[in-house]
Amino acid sequence: IKIPAPKNLYCTVLHSNVIVETKKARKLIKKEIPLTSARKHFGNMGTLIAGFYESDFEKIGKAIEDEISEPVRSKLIPGFYEIKTAALDAGAHGCSISGSGPSIFAFSKNKKDAEKISKAMSKAAHNNNLKTKIFISTVNKIGPRVIK
Repeated sequence: IKIPAPKNLYCTVLHSNVIVETKKARKLIKKEIPLTSARKHFGNMGTLIAGFYESDFEKIGKAIEDEISEPVRSKLIPGFYEIKTAALDAGAHGCSISGSGPSIFAFSKNKKDAEKISKAMSKAAHNNNLKTKIFISTVNKIGPRVIK
């Protein structure tokens, strides 16, 4: 199902030299989730879809709050919460871990903000002795493809 994304939705991705094994990261997730956390998580999925359809950056940012995976997977990324806070303080509309990590992504509504966010995230990562690469792009509406 194709879900529209706001045309001006930018994603800043910070990828570090930290190695996170997906298998190890998956094992950190609890087998049983409290009902309140599950309710919030599933509600966030609906809010995220609505945010994309409505081009509502506030909804998108709030919807990527993750209290199931992020609290445990963040332990695998030194300085994660410092990096996340830096992104949010720089104007990001939400920030979280991409998959099992180590990449961290942040949403913004224009390239200027994305660049400001990238500098803040890079500085916080550097403060935690991480070597990083930053990628900034609009959200891909086509899906994966090979670029030659």
